[in-house]
Amino acid sequence: MVLNISDIPTILVIAGLIFLFIAIVRNISGKLETSIDENQAKFLGIVGVSLLGLGLIAPSIGIFLPPEIKPTPITTSIPTPTPTPSSTPIITPTPTSTITQTYSFTPIYIPDAFYPSGWMGDWGDIKLDESSTEDFYSKPISIKINYSAARSQGEGWAGIYWQYPAKNWGDKPEGMNLTGATKLTFWARGEKGGEKAEFKVGGITGQYPDSIQPPVSTGIISLSDKWQQYTIDLKGKDLSHVIGGFLWVTNKEQNPQGSIIYLDDISYE
Repeated sequence: MVLNISDIPTILVIAGLIFLFIAIVRNISGKLETSIDENQAKFLGIVGVSLLGLGLIAPSIGIFLPPEIKPTPITTSIPTPTPTPSSTPIITPTPTSTITQTYSFTPIYIPDAFYPSGWMGDWGDIKLDESSTEDFYSKPISIKINYSAARSQGEGWAGIYWQYPAKNWGDKPEGMNLTGATKLTFWARGEKGGEKAEFKVGGITGQYPDSIQPPVSTGIISLSDKWQQYTIDLKGKDLSHVIGGFLWVTNKEQNPQGSIIYLDDISYE
């Protein structure tokens, strides 16, 4: 047990009471037979009173009080946090932008992908030579179309569709996906000059129609007797299901005496 200095006054009071109690008991018991016993009783009484008084007045005069303890300020050093890499990646939002899907596209040569199977109108007035060597622009051969304007079927007009697959009038589910192409280009000339014709892309209807609707046309062209290049703009057109890849069409009114024309390098680009 640890004795604190602040407990001493209490101990003195208790001790003084004990001494006084012993002195009183001795006097009351009548056993004080000698002067020595009387002196001892007095001594015990004096000691008891002294101890009792000292124990009572000690706190008021500051005796036996523990020294004043002044608290020592505690300085706590707060560490500055050091940033450490987080295990969770921090995603920084980026501005939303409009994404335009782009496609790479390899030029497609019409005679390699489509078939001149869609003969229309006065089809009997047409003679087609797909490998003519009489004249060409950049290849050993060209396409020669001879239109007689004889009204063989009584229609007064005639035309040929280059189709995929052959003879597809929209009754076959197959089609050519030309997504990524932005134009169709071709070279053309008339045998004499002044021959008129119109050229188109798409436009075949039916259960499985062309994705290009309505057809895109050059309008009626008066051909020169020199090779010239023509372009059909396809920007913004749906080319996901093309079955009418190319169309030549003319009529008797435009060419009363018929016409002979040459075509070359017909391609999607």
